[in-house]
Amino acid sequence: MFHRYLTSLCLLLLSGWSMADATLIPYQADYTTEWKVGWFSIDIDAQRTLKQLPDNQWQLSFHAETGAAALTETSVLSYANGRLWPQHYQYRASGLFNENDRTLSFDHTQQRVMDAELDDKIYSNGWIALEDDGPLIAPHDNLTYMQQAALDLAAGAQEFAYPVFEKNKSKVFRFAVVAEETLETAIGPLATVKVQQLRSSNKRQIFAWFSKQHNYTLVRLVDRKDGKKRYQIDLQRIDMQPLSANEPDEQ
Repeated sequence: MFHRYLTSLCLLLLSGWSMADATLIPYQADYTTEWKVGWFSIDIDAQRTLKQLPDNQWQLSFHAETGAAALTETSVLSYANGRLWPQHYQYRASGLFNENDRTLSFDHTQQRVMDAELDDKIYSNGWIALEDDGPLIAPHDNLTYMQQAALDLAAGAQEFAYPVFEKNKSKVFRFAVVAEETLETAIGPLATVKVQQLRSSNKRQIFAWFSKQHNYTLVRLVDRKDGKKRYQIDLQRIDMQPLSANEPDEQ
């Protein structure tokens, strides 16, 4: 589903960049999504918000709604040295997005994930290695990996990979920068970095564009399968102090 990639990208594969250059900046971004369902399409309004909490934690949230469906995701996370550490994740959906509710807690000491919606069921498969015989890596939730991608792009990464916990297990998501483009958007032309999700099969292709002027916030995502567009996400509005396109790391 589209929200997996919007909410929408822990360890970098390449070296030579400084995590000290990456930082979190609160924002609120509004999107529209064209989602293909069979022979017709559905237009969906969505909002993604990052805010700092009083206890030095952060809250990342996503809400999408149309007449036929609604979806809300919320992640409470900590942030240190350029790395996001999910603590609690909640998923609520209805209508076309209808799936089981999830309320996950990430225990970084015991390296396990617990779901309060399933009588505190414990998953011990959340911490996985990126490569065979590699060290176990703490997973991202369905929201934080995209925010981590923005941090890593701001720090200069060209390829990166994360374990992402989805529903009941973690999977490795891999990405690579493929281009830099000026993208025409609802808020004007933006200097962007184009990223592709690396997959074992070319039947499905996912590309995402991140704005240099807005701390590498997502501005467009396109998902195609067998050459046909499944959905496209486009930024409509963002509340964030813009950065210089030529100096993206300055605050």
